[in-house]
Amino acid sequence: MVRLADFVHVAEVGFLLGLLIMAGTVGFMVLEGLPPLEALHLTIQTITTVGYGSPTIETSAGRMFSNGLMLFGVGIALYAFWILMDLSVGGHIRRTLGRHSYRKELMGMKRHVIVCGYDRVGQAAGERLQASGREFVVICKSEEDLQQLPESVPRLFGDATEEETLKEAGIERADTVLIAFGDDSDTILTIVTAKALNPDARIIARASHKENTRKMVTVGATEVVVPEVVGGRRMADHAARPEEKAGVLA
Repeated sequence: MVRLADFVHVAEVGFLLGLLIMAGTVGFMVLEGLPPLEALHLTIQTITTVGYGSPTIETSAGRMFSNGLMLFGVGIALYAFWILMDLSVGGHIRRTLGRHSYRKELMGMKRHVIVCGYDRVGQAAGERLQASGREFVVICKSEEDLQQLPESVPRLFGDATEEETLKEAGIERADTVLIAFGDDSDTILTIVTAKALNPDARIIARASHKENTRKMVTVGATEVVVPEVVGGRRMADHAARPEEKAGVLA
């Protein structure tokens, strides 16, 4: 997945390259007395270091200027190359390093909680688990969502519907699997996969649609939570007890 920082870096490269071409064109127009198109052509030749054909640099000031232009051009080219490499293989390297950095902790976890998905519901569950001191690992397909996790919390970038990902999270040793996906089809598939790998695990699933709760229980969910229903009932309970103090229902 492309990060926001990657777009920022690409924009920086484009801005610097455009600024360099503009400065080079103006510089050669002033120092060499060239018309705009010839000055632009000479600037591109200089930045790309392809050598000079026509026009040529006639003045000492122009030669000094071209040397500086080449140095800046090579620097920007190297920066652009680094950005392209990071876009093409950087994500894979980050995921690999991320897996290795938490592998030892994951292998030592027992009777822990596996949180599948880390959107708003998953984040709320993770915060409560961390506050309670429960050991847990988060599986998520979004690198940006995983970046919201404290560094101390083990995480896996991957698909929780796949056996290998759940095994890497220690499903055979886990006590509970908490599935916080917003997509009920992914939730059902994860329930089936987790139940097959660890029949004794407690599986708490989020349902986005109330009509899918029965299906989730049928395929192995221990408990199913519909956030909208739970939230609505809690609001109604507080409305029925007006004597309670006002506050955030969280």
